[in-house]
Amino acid sequence: MTAGDAILVVIAAANRDPAATPLPDRLVLFRRNVRSFTFGAGTHACPGERLATTIAAAGVAHLLGSGLDPGRDLTAFTYRPSLNTRVPVFANT
Repeated sequence: MTAGDAILVVIAAANRDPAATPLPDRLVLFRRNVRSFTFGAGTHACPGERLATTIAAAGVAHLLGSGLDPGRDLTAFTYRPSLNTRVPVFANT
């Protein structure tokens, strides 16, 4: 890259590098030693990180309580084409 080159930031690619995040397509609730780009860092850190992680923890607890299988292989899903999100396509949608 040189100064002035344009770059494209694809949000859906964050935390998806298999070299940095082992098994990026699996729901691993207790990953260890993984650098996460979800909330930014330093001066660009998200001020709502604590609220978001609290809400996410409550959501995961609810899903696990309703029978979600955390070992399910997410590579079996088909995903809608999108530059910004990974949204699975279900049979009834």
